[in-house]
Amino acid sequence: MKRHTVFPLVLITALFSIYQFSACVPARKLEDSQRKNMRLQDSVNTYRNNFEELSAKVKTMNERIDGMEKDNKALRKDTTEYGIRYRNIDRMNQRLNELYEKVIAQNKALLENTSSEKQKLMEELNAKEKELNDKEMELKAREKELKTTEERINVLNESLKQREARVKELEKAMNAKDSVVSALREKVNEALLGFSDKDLSVEIRNGKVYVSLAEKLLFKSGSSAVDPKGKDALSKLAGVLNKSKDIDIIIEGHTDNIPLRPSDRMKDNWDLSVLRATSIVRILTGNGVDPARISASGRSEFHPVDTNETVEGRAKNRRTEIILSPKLDELFNLLEDQGN
Repeated sequence: MKRHTVFPLVLITALFSIYQFSACVPARKLEDSQRKNMRLQDSVNTYRNNFEELSAKVKTMNERIDGMEKDNKALRKDTTEYGIRYRNIDRMNQRLNELYEKVIAQNKALLENTSSEKQKLMEELNAKEKELNDKEMELKAREKELKTTEERINVLNESLKQREARVKELEKAMNAKDSVVSALREKVNEALLGFSDKDLSVEIRNGKVYVSLAEKLLFKSGSSAVDPKGKDALSKLAGVLNKSKDIDIIIEGHTDNIPLRPSDRMKDNWDLSVLRATSIVRILTGNGVDPARISASGRSEFHPVDTNETVEGRAKNRRTEIILSPKLDELFNLLEDQGN
């Protein structure tokens, strides 16, 4: 390294001595020379002082230069390290840029997929919303229908209550009628107690009292004239009927299937069955039974109760039935009200 230098002090002193030697001149000149020498000495001193200061400054500068060289060396070292770091950072930056580009590409693809999925989800949501709206409309319709049904049910319940009340009234009337029929049967049985079971029977069928009188009790074969024994039975029956004013009376004549020998009064079993019924009507009305309560009919051979292939069966079929039924005006009124 190049160092800064100054003239040595020895060189200055030698020059000054030469100057003194050569200055052997007269006194005036000597004085001048001395004055010059003093001035020169002052200059030398000044130069010396300046030299020392300059030397100190040079030393200081050399030290600063050494320090700067050290700093420069350290700076070069740091620069090398910073260069390495910079290159590493640059490589990292390039990798980060590559990763950034890759992330951007992935994000773009993700956004595209997300947009597609979002569109798909929106379509599904719209479909679900439409389905929900349809369900809601259907529910409202069902609620309206249910309300209408409830109103109809309420009307039906009210009607049902009314019908139940009418049914109870009807049951009450039916029970009353059954009681009347049962009581009537007992009265008829008591009135006809002296007659044989083979001659007559009293039973309840379909809410009515059936008094079935055998032919041998009332008539001779092929005749419509009532025997005295039959008149006695009919007279006792009339006594019961006169006490039971609310009883309708139907007289039905029945025959077997043996053809009747024609005569002036009767041509066949039809005539025989009708005449026998009317004969009984006359006996009942003759005993005080109101004719308005009685109706008569002939059924001929067409409603047998037993086979016509045997003597016993034919005897059962040759009968007269007196059908007693309570008047059902009140019951019919209840039925009509219920139907309305």
